[in-house]
Amino acid sequence: MTDILHPRKMDENDIEKIVELNDLFEEMLKDARVISRDLTEGITNTGAAAALAICLTIVQILILRENLWRGPIYVGVWAIGFALILGSGIRLIQKYTLLKNRYARFFEINRELGNK
Repeated sequence: MTDILHPRKMDENDIEKIVELNDLFEEMLKDARVISRDLTEGITNTGAAAALAICLTIVQILILRENLWRGPIYVGVWAIGFALILGSGIRLIQKYTLLKNRYARFFEINRELGNK
């Protein structure tokens, strides 16, 4: 694989791709503050969505508890609904934890740059 990077073995397309990637990285470095803030906000919003889904599930369970008399179809539909929302909430918590750990350095950089 290192032979591909040898200047004599590179074709014009490879050189253009490297130049394009270099331009992209330079642009990203210029906007490091914005990128860091956007990434951390996205991760934080994922955690907030997870908390909201869990809270919504709890509210649905409390409402359902008061309406058990309506019958099995009503209960079944509600059960499916809150099971889906709870499943989404659990998945969002997992995603939030994964991203928070993966990009912990971005959270540090974001604080150092003074982003909120």
